[in-house]
Amino acid sequence: GEAGSRFVPGRRQLRWEFPSGVVDLEVTGEGGKLNLFSAPPMAVVRLLIQLGVEAGRAEQIAAGIVARRSAQAGVGNVSSQSSFSALTPSFLQLEDLLAVSGMTPDIYYGWWERDPEGRLVERGGVSRHMTLLGGWALDVQYASAPVLRAVGVPEGAVGNLLRAREGRVLSDPAVLTNLGLTGTPLPGGVQLAVGGSPAYTVRATAQLYGRP
Repeated sequence: GEAGSRFVPGRRQLRWEFPSGVVDLEVTGEGGKLNLFSAPPMAVVRLLIQLGVEAGRAEQIAAGIVARRSAQAGVGNVSSQSSFSALTPSFLQLEDLLAVSGMTPDIYYGWWERDPEGRLVERGGVSRHMTLLGGWALDVQYASAPVLRAVGVPEGAVGNLLRAREGRVLSDPAVLTNLGLTGTPLPGGVQLAVGGSPAYTVRATAQLYGRP
């Protein structure tokens, strides 16, 4: 498997073992997330719907993001000393999504609900799938299944990619050719790449060993 104690780009799990317990870390590259400034509006809508957001609200949120991006694009013509529009503040941090019409803390941070079989399923959590960093190229080493589907990667290719990176680090760009993910532009001009994350997010969980 890919779990180990040393990080290399592309690794998604790390494990640190201590005499008193073990710490598991989940690593996510920001390059594998939808870029808040450049993501096509329909990709945002599809992402939100996959995360359990009702279609009408998803479209409302996407429209609000586009409106704020448009306001930000014109800020430089107003003042070189401010990063704010007189009408709509620009996105300075990801949490500014909470001020977009239709967004709620549940959609932003995530919530849990039971599926028809009674199992708890995590929904929402758009903050785990969007970023202010990166650009047009989406790092397939870290892109989640909802993000891959949102940008238009065919379902079969999504499954093949997830299996290809399971338990190992992708390093050869030829993997995109092998999976049939080159040569056909994705909707909105989104490009796929192997590598290229400018920063990483780490989520840690710890398990303490019981005393004898």
